[in-house]
Amino acid sequence: MNDYYKILGVSATASDDEIKKAFRNKALKYHPDKNPNNPRAEEEFKKINEAYSVLSDENKRAAYDSQRNFSYQWGESQWSENAHSQRDYSPFGTYWYEKHYTNTYRNDSSNKNDSSYSKKDAFSFLAQGIFFVILAVLSLKFTIIFGFFGLLLSISFFTKGIKSLGTGLSLLFK
Repeated sequence: MNDYYKILGVSATASDDEIKKAFRNKALKYHPDKNPNNPRAEEEFKKINEAYSVLSDENKRAAYDSQRNFSYQWGESQWSENAHSQRDYSPFGTYWYEKHYTNTYRNDSSNKNDSSYSKKDAFSFLAQGIFFVILAVLSLKFTIIFGFFGLLLSISFFTKGIKSLGTGLSLLFK
């Protein structure tokens, strides 16, 4: 797996401006016009362009970071802009990636207005909310077996269920 941050010489927490500045410096250094008949410089230039194309795009960067973190935990795997996107690796498919990952983990919910959700999404939130409320009631029933952990689990399920029900209802009746 190519480490795009290492290729550009920036940290994983680098801002867009730092990435752009590092890209420009490296691109000038390895540009084929400045290094004629140098295949190594041409190869470096291609790597730099690939790294910048991924790290400069917010969604591609999020997918790359996710895959990069997974690779560090579970071993190497191939990821590039031309390979499968992170959405292809999600067991929940494109819907989960676009609605859950983007809004929850990248904190892009401010970019997402409620009008971009469909009625299908609203019913999905309602179904999820009902599921978690039922799960909360069932886990509360078994609190004697699970003890304090069961109570905490029940509270978290109930909270998640109520939040999903509220979101679903607000989308449905808006």
